[in-house]
Amino acid sequence: MKQRAVDYFKSDAGYQRLFEEMIQKVKRLGRISGEVKLTALSDVECDAIGSIMRCAVPNTAFKVRLKDFEAMLQKSVFGSLSLKELLDEYEGNEIVSNKDVREHKRSARDDFFYGLVRRFDDTNVRTILDNLPRSFLRLYEEKGLDATPDFLAIFSALSSIPIEGYERLPVFAERITGDPHTFDQDRLGRLLTDGLKVLFDLADTSSLEEVAELYAAAGLLKDDVNNFVSISGLQASNFTYWALAQSEGAVLNVPLREILKVKSVVPMSGRSVFVVENSGVFSAILDHFPNSMPPLVCLHGQPKLSSIALLEKLVDGGTTLYYSGDFDPEGILICERLWRRFGDHLIPWRMGKADYEACGTTVALSSRRLSMLKNIQHHKLADVKEQMLESSKAGYQEGLLSQLIRDMKSMIHGYCD
Repeated sequence: MKQRAVDYFKSDAGYQRLFEEMIQKVKRLGRISGEVKLTALSDVECDAIGSIMRCAVPNTAFKVRLKDFEAMLQKSVFGSLSLKELLDEYEGNEIVSNKDVREHKRSARDDFFYGLVRRFDDTNVRTILDNLPRSFLRLYEEKGLDATPDFLAIFSALSSIPIEGYERLPVFAERITGDPHTFDQDRLGRLLTDGLKVLFDLADTSSLEEVAELYAAAGLLKDDVNNFVSISGLQASNFTYWALAQSEGAVLNVPLREILKVKSVVPMSGRSVFVVENSGVFSAILDHFPNSMPPLVCLHGQPKLSSIALLEKLVDGGTTLYYSGDFDPEGILICERLWRRFGDHLIPWRMGKADYEACGTTVALSSRRLSMLKNIQHHKLADVKEQMLESSKAGYQEGLLSQLIRDMKSMIHGYCD
């Protein structure tokens, strides 16, 4: 009877849209209830629906209550069938409500992840389960049980954090998974990053520099050779080549690999180190110190892990940092970020309202970039922040080069031209 009924209704194209709408209604409500509305009906649809509903059906629009359709079905030759039985047979399987489908998927997902927790029995893995990142959920939704090897690799890695000392990421990946490229960004790197954000409670970590710091906190080095900082006038306690470079008037580009080997760092003279954002300014300043290079650090834009590691060693040794950067949201935020990390050991240098106005730039700032300034909290940056929001213009270090050089010459102990 069921198959005869389905064959009958499928043989008439006038019923197709009605049945599709009734099936969707049952999925939404989970029962035979409510009504469906068809608009712009064809003549074929009007004739078919009108024949079973025993009424005239207009072409403009027509509503069908599912209970009414079932009542008419009972009066037909298929009266032994309920509407639910008919729709199940029409669909080819039992119609399950959307709510039940979601609950089934959620239950299956929970069983999957709890199975991983039982497999590892590790505090880190349990922490991840309690705060599953969206990237983990997306991977499961995309691949289901086929994602098991990926999650085994990720949870094996996260259960090994933190590393004692440091380990390079490709070496770590090979040790954990047998493949040095497992945690590359185009593979499982994003998931490893998101897992580390949960473990270290750093949800807002987004820039490449912040991610590198996050990995370092876990004991992992993403790149310790191409990650470098440029310096002059500094002395490492356990290496002589820093002093040799100073004596030869040579700038050092020190990679993170070497920074991590240094026990302590101090300026060659005095207790102050000057930090600039841009390499052009760094080099131009050095041109004005031909006899003895000053204690100077160049970040090359956003501070990399090498820069942060160096500045930490300087601050640990009692050094005061003077930072000068561009008057754009990115440069101001670098100052803010360094201040939050180093507190009063970091002093904004030529970063006031008057210095901004002295730059005299006409470069416009977009509203999107200006919105970044809302994160500025340092009281010494408050005035320049408001002035930048008002003028919507950027200012650059190069416009203050003579003032920066004058400041350094007056502050560096024992300096003479």
